[in-house]
Amino acid sequence: MMMRQIIVPLDGSARAESALPIAAHIARAHEGTLSLIRIVGASADYAWYAGEMAMMLPEVMEAERKEATDYLAQVAASPALRHLDVKTKVIEGETAHEILAFAHTQQADMIVLCSHGARGLKRWMLGSVAHKIARHSSVPVLILREGERLPLALTEQATRSVRVLVPLDGSALAEEALKPAIALSQALSAPDKAAIHLLCVLPVYDLATSVESAQLIKEARTYLKQVEDELQQKQAQKTTLTVTSALIQDTEVALALVNYGEEASPNMEHSRRCDLIAMATHGRGGLKRWVMGSIAERVLEKTKLPLLVVRPEKIARGDIVLDGAHEGRSEGGEEKERWEQSHVGLL
Repeated sequence: MMMRQIIVPLDGSARAESALPIAAHIARAHEGTLSLIRIVGASADYAWYAGEMAMMLPEVMEAERKEATDYLAQVAASPALRHLDVKTKVIEGETAHEILAFAHTQQADMIVLCSHGARGLKRWMLGSVAHKIARHSSVPVLILREGERLPLALTEQATRSVRVLVPLDGSALAEEALKPAIALSQALSAPDKAAIHLLCVLPVYDLATSVESAQLIKEARTYLKQVEDELQQKQAQKTTLTVTSALIQDTEVALALVNYGEEASPNMEHSRRCDLIAMATHGRGGLKRWVMGSIAERVLEKTKLPLLVVRPEKIARGDIVLDGAHEGRSEGGEEKERWEQSHVGLL
């Protein structure tokens, strides 16, 4: 999977600009294009205009367009983006809608943004925008955390693997985060050092009896091992990829994911167990299962790590409705299919 069309929405704030180094890193790794966009004239920003002040709107809008155009040109010319193919675009309209529409028309491969930007009149609040984009984007969205220093492993000075945590629940929908996660790790890691870590969280309340618990844990471990083996086989001829996995039990799935990813690593080479999280917005739904969209949003609210949010292609196209029915697989063993149809659930 190549990430050649990268979009970075900016609002004029230093916080929003903190997404630029990692976006540039990804674009360079894939010899791609960086599109810097700024949305002006969002209706919410001007909702209080009334009476005589409304007559000023065209002049205000023209001034904002010019300011935005000059600002993007200045950012595009910055040393950090040197030797990159950088394009700029000023767009009028509602922020999240225009970002999503631009990503669609440009056939973008990824949107990279900070979770919060500037606040106040003539500025859009990136926290709210990030949630809207993560919820509705048909392309992967990489969201960085406000106030969190970008880990050295995610910069172009990286000398080790960038380890991506991918939560799985046994569903084909949740597994759609795997390919973008691998591509992102490959783009950000030192050469031939990509790494992903698969994690399954079994909700404790699903484990009614010791017999059921033992069986479910066995099936989950078998499933994770099969996914590991499949990924290693697919990548064997392409590049070095380290795949590891873990199974944990907890009563609060989202918090368990966050705590696991951010926990200090026993390996002194890593300050944290994982460098970022990549997860699908949908997994298996139904009774005694966690609804993926809800979990993804809660992880976004709680984690300090960068979060890659992936909307499964079938969901984005509207091909399927999440009614708990089993989605057939083209590959995988009997144990893996049985796991998919049983007790699992992630987001």
